[in-house]
Amino acid sequence: MTRRDIARLVDVVQGYLASHGDVGIQLGRAGVDFAVTTGEHGTAQAQSLWSRITRIPTLVNAIVTADHVHARTLRPGTADALYTLYEDGSFEVIQYETPAAELVGVVTSAPAATAAPFIRVEGADVAVGGSLAELTQLVSQGAALATTSDQFTKIELNSDGGSLALDSPVATDPDIPAAVACLRASGAADSRTFIDTYLQTKLNIVGGVATVADDYTDGHVVEAFAAAWNAG
Repeated sequence: MTRRDIARLVDVVQGYLASHGDVGIQLGRAGVDFAVTTGEHGTAQAQSLWSRITRIPTLVNAIVTADHVHARTLRPGTADALYTLYEDGSFEVIQYETPAAELVGVVTSAPAATAAPFIRVEGADVAVGGSLAELTQLVSQGAALATTSDQFTKIELNSDGGSLALDSPVATDPDIPAAVACLRASGAADSRTFIDTYLQTKLNIVGGVATVADDYTDGHVVEAFAAAWNAG
């Protein structure tokens, strides 16, 4: 929108507010908003501040009034991601456009990470979860697994478990021998319980033995995977 478009929109909103005084309206872009009031000076001041703070490169979101700016920015070196802190001190970082290894690099420098009993990081390629000391090795193994086959999606690893989903083009089945060979060569299922999923059917690998879950209607793909895996 141009400045003229914004000015016209402000005029419309102010006209509405003139007869609806109990309503508050904010305008803006991408989570950075300014408050519109019936007073011309107050709205103009808020809009001026809004225009200035949108130039801040680390700005995440903000609400601007005539005399206050409530903003959230990123500290240098942090990723623009969803951070969730839980009651027990564990926390989670999710950013679907950044490789998990980069996110882990940011997390390891966070003060809260040292005392966290569990940290989960989900990036563009894989998700990993464990203690701070385990994250680097987990993300390295997960990223390596992701590169072995384009049939592997939704890869997640933690210290004692892991999972992935098998993918294939429409109306075709996955290449089972290739998928089994890639997973086996990666070593990701050697020391942990592993779950493979194709559509809604799950296969469990426990102690090196693959079994198909009971709750399925058409399990020919995972049955073939189990047979190939158990055949060694």
